[in-house]
Amino acid sequence: MQLNKDATLKLGEKVECYFNKRNGLISIRSVDIDNENYNRIVAHAKYLHLMDVELRVRCGRKIVRGNYVSNLPIAPNRNQILYCVDNSFYTTKGEEITSAKYAVCFNDIIMAEQPIYKSTVIEI
Repeated sequence: MQLNKDATLKLGEKVECYFNKRNGLISIRSVDIDNENYNRIVAHAKYLHLMDVELRVRCGRKIVRGNYVSNLPIAPNRNQILYCVDNSFYTTKGEEITSAKYAVCFNDIIMAEQPIYKSTVIEI
């Protein structure tokens, strides 16, 4: 991971990331209000692990938002890869999802564990 000058990134910090085609790395933006670099790109990485993930598409970019866990290398698992079609995310089985308990980003690939399906309704 390459931290930007004077930037910090703590375990558990809320971040959002996207694949930056220009530099070939994942750009990581802090969305933690307590970080002095709030809403700024704080680092670039080849791998990024996040928990409690939300998936979005903004301006044509696949955005993954969650809590930073690590940036350890991992081999992509074909069964966990998500596909983005028409601003929605799908599993390899064609099920639409909106979020996941855990995700690994590797270049422009997003892999999700324990996905939360769009049709899932939580009763209170």
